Parts: sequence; structure tokens; C-alpha cells
Amino acid sequence: MNTPTEQAELAARLRQLPELQPPPSLWLRTEAEYLVRHPKPRRPRLQGWAIAATLLAALPLGALLYSTQQGPIETEQLIRIQTLDHELQRRIDEGASDAELAPLWEQRRALMAPRPRRASEEPSTVRI
Repeated sequence: MNTPTEQAELAARLRQLPELQPPPSLWLRTEAEYLVRHPKPRRPRLQGWAIAATLLAALPLGALLYSTQQGPIETEQLIRIQTLDHELQRRIDEGASDAELAPLWEQRRALMAPRPRRASEEPSTVRI
């Protein structure tokens, strides 16, 4: 083992040595290797928001397609659905909890529920 005086002498010699400058490419390789071993976490929140926005944008189209079987959605009802979709998206973007979003989803489900057909919309048999 080294005695304390030998350690002090070694430390003094090491301090006298010139500072070694590594080549600039070393830092690039080191960073690349670090990123391989420790990848940056993906941003699932952004991906989740993108998926939610796409689904919310597609829902009015689905409502229109579904409504052709049940009878046309009235313009006023469609505007309410779109307004509710925009409000839901805004609240989701702000980070609202599921409990805060539940009443809006309930309103949306009620608006999207199939409504009974009017007598004028009932299919009728035409005899020729």
C-alpha cells in the first residue's frame, strides 16, 4: 500500500501533468451511446391526446352515418353535439379528471341516443 507521503507525491505529480483534451468526436459517440442505453421517454400523453382528438373529430361523422339508419339528425342537435365535443376536448387538454368529464359524456350520450321515428318517417308500403 501507499503511505500518505507517497499518495501526496503522486497527487502532486498528477497535478503537474497537462490537461488532456479528448477529440470532439468522443463527446458525440459518448452521447449517442448514452441515448442508446438510456432512451428518452416517449410522450404518451401527447400520443394519447392526438388519439383522443382524432376520435372526437370522427364522432360527429359517425353520428351522421348512424343517424341515416334512425332518421336524420337535426341541424340543431348536430350543433349541440359538436359544441359538446369541443368542450370535452378543451377540458381534456386542460387535464380534467374522469369525474369532471363524466357529466359531459352523459350529455353527449343522451344527444346521440336513437330517437323514436316520427309517423312521417315510418316506412310505408307502396302498392302499384
